Amino acid sequence: MVNVLIIGAAGRIGSVTAQACLERGHEVTAYVRSPSKLDPSIREKVRVVQGNAKEKEILKSAMGGQDTVIQAAVYGSNTPWGKSDSEDVVRAVVEAAKEVTAASGKSPRLWVLSGQVLMDLPYHPGWIEGDAIPVHPEHYPNYKLLREEAQELDWSLMCPAKIDEGEPAGPIVHAVDVIPLWIAPGILGKLPFIGPTLNAIYNVAQQKLTYKSVGVFLAEHVGAEEELHHKRVCILEDWKRMQ
Repeated sequence: MVNVLIIGAAGRIGSVTAQACLERGHEVTAYVRSPSKLDPSIREKVRVVQGNAKEKEILKSAMGGQDTVIQAAVYGSNTPWGKSDSEDVVRAVVEAAKEVTAASGKSPRLWVLSGQVLMDLPYHPGWIEGDAIPVHPEHYPNYKLLREEAQELDWSLMCPAKIDEGEPAGPIVHAVDVIPLWIAPGILGKLPFIGPTLNAIYNVAQQKLTYKSVGVFLAEHVGAEEELHHKRVCILEDWKRMQ
């Protein structure tokens, strides 16, 4: 049994993660701005802390006694010019976790929600997906913050692709720092300059991932894992294995 704090437990990712954690016998604390928005099926099974995800002091109090913290409060903007609260939320969570770590001498396991744009592109050295498909700009400073200012924390970045509702299309596959299940570039994907972008667009169109799979993966990886320590982690559903 693991004590898990889920920040943004009323959201789509947070709620499925809370349910998956409960199904695995973990003790869940739901950090939410509006408790009334919590899924009724989990509301009576969790400890509820009300607060804004940007309020460091409330976050710090909620983190006390937690083994694992999952930041699922904000995903991000879908355009290169878009704005979201993601940077403010991640900074508040990181600063709270650092203070808790300094006081206790032990870092909680920290998962921070990010996006596939940060993952390396297979077959295209030096490219990340965001170079080819420039969305979710706030994920870059969040990753920089973790790398440069959170070395003492046991963090991982959850970097999912586009997430859909519904039932999983196949078993979960994950990879560290590089996107899994990547289809090698054809003739167009090998063109200079635009090849990586064409290959990325083609691959993204083939990918499958549901909220349920994200929640299950997080619930099954709430403990410390050296393989995932300070890493970008991408997950997908291997839908071809279900055909």
